[in-house]
Amino acid sequence: MLERSIELRLVRGLSVIDRRISVMKFTPRGRVGYQDRIVLLPGGIALFVELKRPGETLRKLQEHTREEIQKLGFVVVVADTNDRVDAFLGLVKHVIDGGPL
Repeated sequence: MLERSIELRLVRGLSVIDRRISVMKFTPRGRVGYQDRIVLLPGGIALFVELKRPGETLRKLQEHTREEIQKLGFVVVVADTNDRVDAFLGLVKHVIDGGPL
């Protein structure tokens, strides 16, 4: 399975949950290691998603960046399978429906 197919599942799944969700591809110039996608939910909630092929692990710089973002209080998810994407989509649906993050 390719990372691209996991990414497509994520983007399509989010669009089905709520059309107000914004899914941004994140590629800052001059910096590497940032997560692949930022998911912006109504109510000012930002979630970060790193997409990987099944079994692939974070590079050292990606791990460091994930830790920095989490220390700021944001959620960072690594999605390397369809099941992990589906679990993330479930979390997003829960939050959209008014549940806690």
